[in-house]
Amino acid sequence: MPRSLFARCSSGSNRAQWLSLLLVLPLAALPARAAAEPLPRLAQAVPSAQARLTEQADERLQQGASQFQRRQWDTAEHLWQEALRLYRQAGNRVGEGRVLGNLAAIQEAIGRPQAALRLFQQSLAVAEAMGDRRGVSFALSNLGFLYTRLGQYDEAIARLQAALPLTQQMGDREGEYDVLNQLGIVHRAQGRYDEAIAAFQQSLAIAQAENSRRGQANVLGNLGNTYTEQGNYPAALESYQKTLELAQQGQDRVMQAGVLQRLGQLYTRLGNLSRAVAVLEEGLALARGVGDRRLQAYTLGSLGTVYARTTEPDRAVPLLQSAIEITTQLEDRPNEGALRQVLGSAYAAMGNLRAARQQYEQALAIARSIGDRAGEGQALGELGQLLTDEGKPAEAVAHYQRALAILREIGDRPNQGRALSLLGEALVDQGNLEAAADALTEAVDIWESLRPGLSDADQVSLFETQASTYRLLQQVLIDLGKTQEALLIAERGRSRAFLELVAQRLSAQAALRLQTPPPSLSEIRQIARQQEATLVQYTLLDRNRLGIWVIRPDGDIQFRQTTLPETTLSIEDTAEQTRVAAALGRGATATEVQVASLVSQTRSDLRDSRALPNTPAPAAPTRRISRKLQTLHQLLIEPIADLLPRNPTAQVVFIPQGQLYLVPFATLQGADGSFLIERHTIRTAPAIQILGLTHARQGQRRGPASPLIVGNPTMPSVGEPPQPLGSLPYAEHEAQAIAQILDTQAITGSQASETAIAQRMANARIIHLATHGLLDDVAGLGVPGALALAPTANSDGLLTSNEILGLSLTNTDLVVLSACDTGRGKITGDGVIGLSRSFISAGASSVVVSLWAVPDDSTAALMTAFYQNLKHNPNRAQALRQAMLTVMQQYPSSRDWGAFVLMGEAE
Repeated sequence: MPRSLFARCSSGSNRAQWLSLLLVLPLAALPARAAAEPLPRLAQAVPSAQARLTEQADERLQQGASQFQRRQWDTAEHLWQEALRLYRQAGNRVGEGRVLGNLAAIQEAIGRPQAALRLFQQSLAVAEAMGDRRGVSFALSNLGFLYTRLGQYDEAIARLQAALPLTQQMGDREGEYDVLNQLGIVHRAQGRYDEAIAAFQQSLAIAQAENSRRGQANVLGNLGNTYTEQGNYPAALESYQKTLELAQQGQDRVMQAGVLQRLGQLYTRLGNLSRAVAVLEEGLALARGVGDRRLQAYTLGSLGTVYARTTEPDRAVPLLQSAIEITTQLEDRPNEGALRQVLGSAYAAMGNLRAARQQYEQALAIARSIGDRAGEGQALGELGQLLTDEGKPAEAVAHYQRALAILREIGDRPNQGRALSLLGEALVDQGNLEAAADALTEAVDIWESLRPGLSDADQVSLFETQASTYRLLQQVLIDLGKTQEALLIAERGRSRAFLELVAQRLSAQAALRLQTPPPSLSEIRQIARQQEATLVQYTLLDRNRLGIWVIRPDGDIQFRQTTLPETTLSIEDTAEQTRVAAALGRGATATEVQVASLVSQTRSDLRDSRALPNTPAPAAPTRRISRKLQTLHQLLIEPIADLLPRNPTAQVVFIPQGQLYLVPFATLQGADGSFLIERHTIRTAPAIQILGLTHARQGQRRGPASPLIVGNPTMPSVGEPPQPLGSLPYAEHEAQAIAQILDTQAITGSQASETAIAQRMANARIIHLATHGLLDDVAGLGVPGALALAPTANSDGLLTSNEILGLSLTNTDLVVLSACDTGRGKITGDGVIGLSRSFISAGASSVVVSLWAVPDDSTAALMTAFYQNLKHNPNRAQALRQAMLTVMQQYPSSRDWGAFVLMGEAE
């Protein structure tokens, strides 16, 4: 598509959800241990015929073991049946016992657990009769493995605890770490996580000492399972990654498929559903390739779990039904129960409550029959949620309380958080707001314990799964009249991952402090005093209800709320209409609102084909009255107008939420048609606490730093097929004018390469980039936004948001992104994920960004005026306001001057 020449942009449930994640593959490379070594020769003389038979049987034993390793079950069974016949013919009872155990392992592998149980018991009886300690050890450990599969945990522990001393006495290190690993699996299944971790760590130490790749991978995978269920997600991710590396080194496709299945479930917990689907589909292909039916069932179930959490629960049903069919055939009771819980959730999401209840009750019966405490607690929670949907809050509360007792007992923190959140919702339905506030506050405490240590992206996606708890708690506290306590929850429920990024650049100590409770009321008041500004924090309570706190510099805190009529658009839709109206410079029709493809269109959509520099401008349009701009003024400003400062130079800091991040506050129009910027000096921030951190950073600037002014670089190519972005003549003119004001040289054309500019940013106090902005996630890393710079042989010329996060801008006071849509991105509970967030996280104190496709010429005029004002007045908010008022005289349309927002510090 042709690129526009003169614009600076380019294309590119509140209901808490219970999550059953019990599909636990013990990540063993083989279903059970099989004896493969030749049997020891007896000391006394043996008749030659018997010796020959034993040698032939030993040969079949080893050949069968080789086939077993290759998962050639039929061939292995044939060879071992022949070995069994030869051992019996030779009268070799020890060999007979060993082969019986191997034949049992085949029966377990092909899904015949009862046949396997009989053969293992026969193997144990023979080994005990012959005093074969190694045979007894094999039989006991394999019985422990099988009883675990069957969900008979007490039986499993009894066999494994009997096998452990035998392995130690014989010096069988492989057997010892296998038994310890299996004990850990049983303890985990029973919810005894600390005991499980201790057993796994002992097993891992032995496997490492023996340099066993298979043993290390097996144990690390099971540690990952346990950390996941504890809610220690960073440790789980680390364990799984190590497991995957070992499996890949050993070319163990079964192990790879198993760990991919568990990684997929973990990404599902973290709310990263697209990544979950990708790794699960990779794992499913591997599981099918090796013909492992159990792995196929688990991975199908995990994919079903993902779809059960989306708007397409009907896609989950056939996947889950297929998985249940396989696990039922394999008599895998624990995982059948887990799958039935997820299937129930899918039915509930589809509105089929009767089918959902049937699945939940079957899952609960299975969990109780096998002593699966975690499964029982989760099934009770699912039934409680169903009762809530059926309008029976009292019964739901009873179920949640029973579930909580179990989940607390076993230490399952993620599901405790879900149970508490659901309990709070049911208590609200009962009208018991005090008890609801207690339950929801405890849930929030748990949510916050799960996020530290995760990557930024994982923290953001995990918070998205938790946000409804914060919102409901704010509603409850406000309804109880505890509006200041609600302000603290509002602050805790936004931009926490952003805060951690900012704090890490400030100091290690500051980052640590973020793991303690967020600011108190006294700290919030102190931040307002430091900023010398009136802070206005918005919170979206539900579709049409908005809460507003005003914190004045004298420490006074006031709360107001407003509600849209039920017949109007939601607050989010109204905000988007307002942004489009401001960008168009007039009221938007319904069609134009849908053309909020302004969000992703090329610059040509809003091209203003005015003349090049030094040519006369067309006649200026007159100021228009926009009902959309007036509507949002009425919603956001009028309820608090009496609390805002009278002096137009006094600062107001708006702290939005959700879609309100994209509101052009400067352009909101009062009833008389005046713009808000004419009455107030405005800036924004993603959270109150971020203002405190950026203020602290201001005092850490060291040494001289020169301005970095870039305009109209040689443009890179984007799209398919690649096409060069259009030149921006006004941007070059703008950069040269600003450089003259700041007594420096502008960097333009091929000199403004991505590599050179990124290197110079670290020593720049002011960074001004007049170029194209892209809204797309060009790097495919979930962080949208990029700035066009000159490409080189080693760079594509696109400085992405993700790359900016890796820069060190601790000497940078101000970044101005004089391009299109640089203030936009992916809206999350953590704010807008995009360019502005990346620059502030990298160290900049403040950023000036745009909310739409800005025209080239009026933007140049606005920016030149901004820097002229800044030279005489160091207050950036006041300098930007004066620039807007100046440009407004020549270009009255809000589209020309109203796109830019100052985020962060003013001084």
